[in-house]
Amino acid sequence: MIYYIYLKQEGEGCDYTIGCGNYLTYFDAENIVEAQNKIEQLIKEQFPVGSDSTIESVLLFTSEPIEVDVDSIYTKERERINKKIEKETEEREKALYEKLKGKFETK
Repeated sequence: MIYYIYLKQEGEGCDYTIGCGNYLTYFDAENIVEAQNKIEQLIKEQFPVGSDSTIESVLLFTSEPIEVDVDSIYTKERERINKKIEKETEEREKALYEKLKGKFETK
């Protein structure tokens, strides 16, 4: 089973606005006991007692990963932006056409 952990460093880290005191990772474990042992090992190795980056809290959660199709999100957004640009361009061109048409038809 895949377990995710969110660790929060004591204090605000280097700058609370960018969250460098926050750490999200995942690992595979057979059960909750094994997951807790892996968390303990991780903290001992990467955030040891006396270091500048000790951990204040850990959230452990499980879920099946769901991959999000990010490319389709960007594709839809590009299409929306392009349609908006095309519409605005057409409106400007029509306004210019009407202005020029009026100018040259009166002569």
